Amino acid sequence: MIVPWLKKTWEKMVNTLHQGTLPHALLISGSAGLGKFEFAVEFAKKILCEKKEPQSCNHCHSCQWFAANSHPDYWLIEPEEDKKQISIAQIRDLTEALGKTGYGHYQVVIIHPAEAMNRAAANALLKTLEEPSGQVVILLVCDRPAGLLPTIRSRCQEIRVQPPSDENALEWLTSKLKSATPKPSELMALADGLPVLALHLAESGEWEQNDQISEDFLGVLTGKLSVLKAAEKWAKQSVEQVLTILSTFIQDLIRLNLGLSASQLQHSHRAQEMQRILPFFSLQQLWSFLTEIHTAKRRVLSTANPNAQLLLESFLLSLHLDQRRK
Repeated sequence: MIVPWLKKTWEKMVNTLHQGTLPHALLISGSAGLGKFEFAVEFAKKILCEKKEPQSCNHCHSCQWFAANSHPDYWLIEPEEDKKQISIAQIRDLTEALGKTGYGHYQVVIIHPAEAMNRAAANALLKTLEEPSGQVVILLVCDRPAGLLPTIRSRCQEIRVQPPSDENALEWLTSKLKSATPKPSELMALADGLPVLALHLAESGEWEQNDQISEDFLGVLTGKLSVLKAAEKWAKQSVEQVLTILSTFIQDLIRLNLGLSASQLQHSHRAQEMQRILPFFSLQQLWSFLTEIHTAKRRVLSTANPNAQLLLESFLLSLHLDQRRK
């Protein structure tokens, strides 16, 4: 899927490919939810396609192999199941595989997300970037380029993906949705203006789960749901995602406190409920809650593997204590 705001980039890269001047390492960077990974996959398919056309032909042996996830010259490197990082073992296995004779003209690798490589893995990849063997093209898909080693970045040609205008993003999302519920504008708000993420929320049903988290959080804040029950329930889900939703909820309360309108909220359909609880929190408390959420999220993303339920309980209890102090 090539989204409209990446079509010019696509045309430029295909021209580079056809002219034989494609760099051996591309860093595709930008916010999550803009279609970077999908672009990388489509471009990997195009590089390997046997036809010199603007798009992949979908009919040659290479395209058929790619569609069947069995192409001998294509590798997708991601964190292994239940792991947060890309390991040095994965990069070493990749290096060994790249040293073998390929089927076609190119060998293509996607590393996603590139910032998930631990330092040892990044250093191992660096050797491949410094001394590429044959016609190897490595596509590094990255949400946070600052998380990469400077030496990795310096050896890549960077493609920075910029978000489309709100109008264009909403128009594209509306054309892709198969149902009028939820509203495209609400999905865009929940996805913080990132259209591909908004589409994923709709298609996967995650928007319902995310909305349930915000409803539960309202229950905790109003005393209708106990801290322990909420923490127990959320611990069974992606704790990182739960904390992200709580963060957007608190950000909306801050926006309301500062006088912004409901249309500017990520949880705009809950504006009235938020207005009712807003008097119970000072702006200073809301900023403090946001800081605590970000601290908790850093702990979840670290290699410490904190107990999810205890972490959530701790945050929610501290919130209740601060609420009583007002």
